[in-house]
Amino acid sequence: MAARLGPRAPVPLLDGIACAVKLAEALVALNLPKASTGSLAPLAGRESSGLSPALAALLRG
Repeated sequence: MAARLGPRAPVPLLDGIACAVKLAEALVALNLPKASTGSLAPLAGRESSGLSPALAALLRG
């Protein structure tokens, strides 16, 4: 849509999907380490039940 509307708009138009993809690519390129503390760190000391072994391992980190 931005390509079609761009010539008629008095301001630059941004395509939200294209911006999100570029942001995701930039974050991957940074090769940041996994969080070890804070809200993004894997939870420690919590047990889960009723999950497949693969999912339980993934949640443990």
